Amino acid sequence: MPLHETDIGTIETAQWGEGRERIVLLHCAGAGPGSLTTLATSLASSGRMLIAPALNKYGSTRVTGADPIQEHVDVAAWVVNHYADDASSVSLFGHSMGGLIALGYGLRNQ
Repeated sequence: MPLHETDIGTIETAQWGEGRERIVLLHCAGAGPGSLTTLATSLASSGRMLIAPALNKYGSTRVTGADPIQEHVDVAAWVVNHYADDASSVSLFGHSMGGLIALGYGLRNQ
């Protein structure tokens, strides 16, 4: 899986498909981006890219911050911003803890 060296640390991502419609998938606690493979492959279609970052301390993702939840939100925010450049739309999907992270992202960016 690709590693991105960012201003907040290293972020590992998995990616399926290509296109300007972007869906960021956030995994649950105790799992990683690979747990979303079946969902991602079923949603992948022409014109759609799905990206699943490994949240902080999962896989090779290592970011620093003041709070563990905010570190995960920082990962989600970096991925959304990085993949939004030429996107027609960006959506967030979170499973369990990933849903909490998506909510935290939404509250931060309202």
